[in-house]
Amino acid sequence: MEQDRASLAESNAQILHLESRLAALALSADNLPLHEQRHLTQSSSGVTDISSHIHDLDPQISATRTARNLIQQRLDEYKYPVLSLPNETVAEIFLHFIPPYPDPPPTMGLESPVVLTLICRQWRETALTTPALWPAIELTYFEDHETARAKALAPYIAQLWLGRSGSLPLSVHYSYGNEASEDGDYPLLSTLVQYRSRWEHAGILLPNIPQINAIHGPMPLLRTLSFIVANGQTTTTDTDSNLETTPPFVFETPALSSLSIMGFHTLIVVFPWSQLTSLSLDRMRFPAYMPILRQATRLVQLTLRNMIPPLEILLPSSSSSPELDLDYTEAAMLLFFYLITPALVSLDLRESFLHGETEEERIDAMKVFIYRSGCALQQLRVVVEEGDAETAEPGGSLKAKAARYKEAFPTIPDIEVDVPEYL
Repeated sequence: MEQDRASLAESNAQILHLESRLAALALSADNLPLHEQRHLTQSSSGVTDISSHIHDLDPQISATRTARNLIQQRLDEYKYPVLSLPNETVAEIFLHFIPPYPDPPPTMGLESPVVLTLICRQWRETALTTPALWPAIELTYFEDHETARAKALAPYIAQLWLGRSGSLPLSVHYSYGNEASEDGDYPLLSTLVQYRSRWEHAGILLPNIPQINAIHGPMPLLRTLSFIVANGQTTTTDTDSNLETTPPFVFETPALSSLSIMGFHTLIVVFPWSQLTSLSLDRMRFPAYMPILRQATRLVQLTLRNMIPPLEILLPSSSSSPELDLDYTEAAMLLFFYLITPALVSLDLRESFLHGETEEERIDAMKVFIYRSGCALQQLRVVVEEGDAETAEPGGSLKAKAARYKEAFPTIPDIEVDVPEYL
């Protein structure tokens, strides 16, 4: 009880102290200079006016907030038409965004299928679960300024990319560039080779012959192959006996029908030549390409470049409508004299291959070739150099030259004279 009284007395004392301080503050305000008292009065009045104005605006602000919430609700509930499409339809649209298979899309940039994964969550899920977006890939690292990080990421990109392709056949295009590590490894190539059993179309550029072993092995689905070795040339001192002691790489490609080889001067690769329908050989010596041509009895298209033939080459009459494309070299001029093509229906060559100083002599050389081969040629394309001696002859325009060829070969229904296409 006594404690309560003491506490009450203490509280009363504190109240009196506070009241005295308030009175002192009020007296102090009354003692302020007149201009300061007026300023305080005006400020107080201004605060009152602003508070009143805010109170008047409260209904308008509330209505505006309500309208905003309704609009936001409608936006949240709205579904863009493209996002309402079935995933199957969206996936089909996505397939028209990339080049048709087997052409590979860019791995980066606005034309890469990766862009489709960056639009929204729904598109990302659709793109990542559509295997047909990812079966074709092209990876090349040629530039010296490529960072070490970019090169290190390349195998990861390939693994991620092809992993999205499910079990589809693949179109793989690889150029070694400067990918090799200090110990001579090719990690990107090694990653691509992991999927070798699913390769259907492949374009491979290797630095030298030993690297062929990296891709050597069964390729059961492979249909087309472009194979280049940058430093695959042998020295001029190579002899036939040396070539015979070099173990060849035998490729198991039961489905292969189209093959392009460049860079081998020696017979170091063995493919199922007899099943090929299209073949391109470049920079191969006689011991290599002669046995190949003898075995390639099903060819319908043959391209030979940079070869020196020592004797006649007979393409079997059992070949079905072969096409022959000869590239420009002095050796190809000689080759034209040795070819016998009884089933040839389409011929594409440079006019300079035909022996003769004048157009008339070159036309006669063509007649000799057709007679010797005994072929029923249906299509002839003659390529002339721009600004060469032929165009300087009277009536030397391409149109006039084509007319003269048509007059000389009335049994060939399709004759064209053109300038070369430099790729």
